Amino acid sequence: MLKKIVAYFLGPLGMKVLEFYIDHSGVINSIFLIYALLLLISYLNYNRIINDMTQIIKKELEGNPKRKKFIVSWEKTISKVAFFPFIANQRSFFPKRCSYRNIEKMVNKDNIFHELKKGIVVVISKDGE
Repeated sequence: MLKKIVAYFLGPLGMKVLEFYIDHSGVINSIFLIYALLLLISYLNYNRIINDMTQIIKKELEGNPKRKKFIVSWEKTISKVAFFPFIANQRSFFPKRCSYRNIEKMVNKDNIFHELKKGIVVVISKDGE
């Protein structure tokens, strides 16, 4: 009875798709699992980079609270904390290559980084100059 109800709702094409999925569920689920793990590891990599940059800025603020401009070296941060060649923020569907432009785009959209930047200028440079 339940199978007839499902078949009625799915129609003939939906039933073919369902049968294909049932026959190949192991491969399909493995692909989704690998994609999810890639996205998770990319997010963790991005999170480590952002945390290191914010720690650098917080230390500088503690040492000189009146300072209004900070330069954070992207290359030093990446070489120190990055462990994976891709990054992804919370809203990413696809990981991006860990490059200066991609990090800069993601950092500009990151709310945590914006809260820290209130009233100061943070320049993310390639070489710290």
